Amino acid sequence: MTRWGMVIDLEKCVGCDTCSAACSQMNHTPAGAGWRQVIPLDTVKLGNPQNGRLFLPINCMHCSDAPCQTVCPTTATFRHADGIVDIHDELCIGCGYCVVACPYLARTITRYDEVYAFTPELLPTASDRSGICTKCNFCLPRVEAGLAQGLTPGVDAAASPNCVNFCIADAIHFGDLRDPASNVSRLIQAKPTMRLQEDLGTDPAIQYVMRPDYPGANGTAVELVPPRKQKVWHKPAMFNFILGGTGTAVYLLGLWLDGVGAPATDWYKLLGPVLTGLGLLGLTLEAGRPFRSIRIFRGWRHSWMSREAWAAALFIPLALLAWIWPNAALSLLAGLA
Repeated sequence: MTRWGMVIDLEKCVGCDTCSAACSQMNHTPAGAGWRQVIPLDTVKLGNPQNGRLFLPINCMHCSDAPCQTVCPTTATFRHADGIVDIHDELCIGCGYCVVACPYLARTITRYDEVYAFTPELLPTASDRSGICTKCNFCLPRVEAGLAQGLTPGVDAAASPNCVNFCIADAIHFGDLRDPASNVSRLIQAKPTMRLQEDLGTDPAIQYVMRPDYPGANGTAVELVPPRKQKVWHKPAMFNFILGGTGTAVYLLGLWLDGVGAPATDWYKLLGPVLTGLGLLGLTLEAGRPFRSIRIFRGWRHSWMSREAWAAALFIPLALLAWIWPNAALSLLAGLA
């Protein structure tokens, strides 16, 4: 079975960012929300004062065990049979959960109205992707179109990702990682390579060619990129965590007080579902596409956010019914939810 992947030669990369520009041109991504980034690395700080500077191109790693896919509450993120991790745009609600889960900072919630004050004449924006998560897909439509014409991705330009075609240093290579005769497999066999954050077990599909004396070559552990804080969730999402947890705790406290015979516990039983509902409202307001929020219930098999939504959907009506018509069974069911 085919698994598409990349091998990037860090000895050749000059940090020109042409690959990023080519990606933006191909996929109509706005400024500040590109699918590729090139990070300069000071090798002096990494213990190699004689080697100067490296440039590390990063995009979606198309992991075989992708954290973004696991946490997606709407099943918008999925993996093709050929290993490419992709997004169903029509299912994504823009909650940002996958952006936080990605260890490679390779995902972006696109909000075109926050980036451009005008529409560029030569680069039309893809407004249908506004408010949802976007990422590199290895130029999949181009790859599939090339395959249909009998072309070889990574060899024929018409079937290869745009970043590969426009790399001025011939540093980016694309092909089938499972084909021993492919260009990428031959590179991996001929030169020492490493993958980012292999200890996470994500099995990324991008490998980097490095000289053996560089930190990180031959699989040795090294922090190539300084950790950066995620800046995705804002006050509405914070309200979800605080109010949702507080509402549950208040309701359970009311049940306990009721059980020990304390007076005036009804307001606890009302305040609990109200706070939880406000928390869910905050999460809905945070989503890039809030009117799609009903789709959050799709991913209950693997996403804890989806399971949380199901629990709240059961808890709130049961708790309100138990408050309107006092009933021990309803109260117990609400508490269990």
